[in-house]
Amino acid sequence: MLQYRVQSCFVKNVFISDWLPDFAWNNITELDKLEGFQGVMSSFMLYQLDWQLWYANKEPENLPLVGMSVF
Repeated sequence: MLQYRVQSCFVKNVFISDWLPDFAWNNITELDKLEGFQGVMSSFMLYQLDWQLWYANKEPENLPLVGMSVF
């Protein structure tokens, strides 16, 4: 568990620290544990710019999640 937590914090610090607040990254790491959302953390690594654009959108709730299958 500790190794997983350190790894997820490392990913956030290296790739998305400039634009995503810590509280939001913590929510994403918890979301990744839910059925149907596994892989959301790794999609941040693969599609960083796309996620940043999604996050900055005025209505992200109307956009599909980046790099995720349709639920």
